[in-house]
Amino acid sequence: MYGALLLPDGRVLSWSRDETLPVWDVATGEGRALTGHAGSVRGALLLPDGRVLSWGDDWCVRRQPTSACGTWRSGLLRQYGDFCFIN
Repeated sequence: MYGALLLPDGRVLSWSRDETLPVWDVATGEGRALTGHAGSVRGALLLPDGRVLSWGDDWCVRRQPTSACGTWRSGLLRQYGDFCFIN
């Protein structure tokens, strides 16, 4: 695990080299993952609107609501050489 943060609703978001961002329910121990990165996830932060911004070794920055655990909604917004931003 490379990092974790506590979400306002009490769940925990973590990230690591397995290309996912699991969102864990601390009370039940159950978790579901946000997926979509094609490499290790190196960091994440919670945006003011409740979505998560994450970045990783795939040179992509992804933005996704934590309520959408499952797969990341795809859609390339911008691509700059080897860097992309996916909304």
